[in-house]
Amino acid sequence: MTSASPASSGRFFAIDAARGLAVVAMVAYHFTWDLWFFGLIGADLLGDPLWLAARTAIVSSFLFIAGVCAVAPSDEQEGRHEIGRAHV
Repeated sequence: MTSASPASSGRFFAIDAARGLAVVAMVAYHFTWDLWFFGLIGADLLGDPLWLAARTAIVSSFLFIAGVCAVAPSDEQEGRHEIGRAHV
């Protein structure tokens, strides 16, 4: 089985793994934001290029994954197991 082919349940492992990674990254970023907001850490979340890049990457990954999921086939579309072939 490749990462692009659906498992027997009709799910795509690569999409699920990317979604899980994006959720973990979002939780970590927001936890760090809360620590900064309450003054427990001295990170510059609003001006440091590393934090700005992290925030941009996390948001972009969520938008990309949402787009992929929007065109991924659903269980109602029998016989269609290619991303991009779903009718919206």
